[in-house]
Amino acid sequence: MIATERTTRRRATRPAFAETRLRASDWTGRQDAIAAAVRGRLSDAFGPAAEGFGVHVSTDRVLIDGRVASYFAKQKAGHAALDACGGLRVQNDVRVG
Repeated sequence: MIATERTTRRRATRPAFAETRLRASDWTGRQDAIAAAVRGRLSDAFGPAAEGFGVHVSTDRVLIDGRVASYFAKQKAGHAALDACGGLRVQNDVRVG
């Protein structure tokens, strides 16, 4: 009986997004929209200095890169991307120095 309870608890329902199939053209448009949203948040946070950031969107993550003067600025960039990415993972490859 205990094994049955454990088995029942381990079963997880698939997230709704896993059942949604996107056509390649739909995903490309979504990638562009996510990248634009991240660039917009970075621009709000850093002003003209946001031009130095690169934003790359793949199927499972948003990658930001560039160079900033402090660790605080790196964190600020990561949080700006998190706010805009719509649930995708953010890989913060911004360099300090």
